[in-house]
Amino acid sequence: MKKSTARLATALTAGAAGVAGLALATGSVPGVEGLGPRLAQAQGHVDRDVHDRPAEVPAADLPDWARAGTSTVTVVREADGADGAGAAVRADLAVPAGFVLPDSCTDVEHVGMPFDGGGDDWPDSRGPGERCGPWSVVVAQGHLYVWR
Repeated sequence: MKKSTARLATALTAGAAGVAGLALATGSVPGVEGLGPRLAQAQGHVDRDVHDRPAEVPAADLPDWARAGTSTVTVVREADGADGAGAAVRADLAVPAGFVLPDSCTDVEHVGMPFDGGGDDWPDSRGPGERCGPWSVVVAQGHLYVWR
């Protein structure tokens, strides 16, 4: 009985150390909140990048009209370890007061969710939003959230 208890304690300690290591490895990356997103990043299912200015974001990761933003941009995309590698991307950034979406955008009743759910800082996007070409869009509390 004592051997099985010792093995269980060793396994629990090793598991806790692994989770702590994962938290340290991904803890400083914006857009990585919670164990699930941390595991997805560690396993190569998603890539996250932070750009100091919207102009630095690759064209495929942010629509041109969103480059009027005023903050760092967090971009999350499917990575090589994901089934649809590179097909889906989401980004968020602060926008200036009075930011207006292009006239070509249309209202939608249910805008849907990004491929990974968006994370803790993402707005509830199950309600109304906009479609701007291939991009789903929510503007909330001075932030622009886009995904495709």
